Amino acid sequence: MTQNIWFRRAVAGVGASVLAASLGVGLGAGVASADEASASGTFDTNVAGMKIDWSRSVSDDAPKVGEVVTITNTLTNSGTKTLHGLKWMEDHHPTCLVPLPESVELTVISSGKDKTYFNDGGSGPQLEAGEYTADYRNDGVTQVSRIDGLNDWQLTNGSTKSYSATWSTDYRVDCAVQPALATGGLTWNSTAGGNAGVLTSAGPTIAVLAKDSDPNPGDGGNDGGGNGSGGNLPGDSSGGTGSLGSLDLFGSLGLK
Repeated sequence: MTQNIWFRRAVAGVGASVLAASLGVGLGAGVASADEASASGTFDTNVAGMKIDWSRSVSDDAPKVGEVVTITNTLTNSGTKTLHGLKWMEDHHPTCLVPLPESVELTVISSGKDKTYFNDGGSGPQLEAGEYTADYRNDGVTQVSRIDGLNDWQLTNGSTKSYSATWSTDYRVDCAVQPALATGGLTWNSTAGGNAGVLTSAGPTIAVLAKDSDPNPGDGGNDGGGNGSGGNLPGDSSGGTGSLGSLDLFGSLGLK
C-alpha cells in the first residue's frame, strides 16, 4: 500500500490585505476564513491492476467548540481494472465529533451513473432506510452502504474516467480544547477487497479552540467609529472618524 498523507491550507483574503497595504489603510477585523485539513493516498487492493485513490478532509483545521465541520471521504479508481461492487464506506472519528445525519450527501460517479443522494427528507434523491447509520457497530463509526444494487457503486476503469464515490457529513465539535485532535480515518469494502481497517487513523489532525477564542489575534484595526485612533489618514490630525472621505484614492493611484 502506498500512502502519501498531506495537509494543505487555503488562505483567503490575500487580495484585500494587499489593497489595504498599498493604500496605507488598516482593515478592521473581519470574519476569519476556515482552512481545510486533508489526508490522502493510494491503496493497492488484493487484485492485480486494482488501485484506489482515497482522500479524507475536514473543512476547518481549527474549529471552536460547538461549531460544525464537514468531513468528506472520497474513493476513486486509479487502477487499470474495474472495481466491482463497492459495498460500503465507513468514517471512523472521535465520539466528541457528533454526526448530523440530515447533512449526509453521497455522490456516485460510476458506469452510466452520476448521481447525488441526500438524507435531508427533501425533494432530491434520498438515501433509503438503513443506507446511512450514524452509529454503526459502535459509537465513533458512521456508515453509508450500497445504493440500488451491486452495480451502482461499480467504480469502472479509472484510466478512461475518474469514477468515484464521495461522501460528506457534518459533525458538531463537542470536543475538549486541544492543539491536536486526531480526527480518525476511513475504511470501505468491495468485492475487489477492502482496506482491512488500515486507514482508520489516516487523519487529518485539527486543533480545537475555545468558544471565545480569536483565530486571528491582533489589534483588529479601527472600524471607522470612535475617536479614529490608529485610523487617521495621512495629513489628517483631527483624530477623526476613520472615514475614507478625505483620501484622494484615484489621484494617489495615478488614475486622474
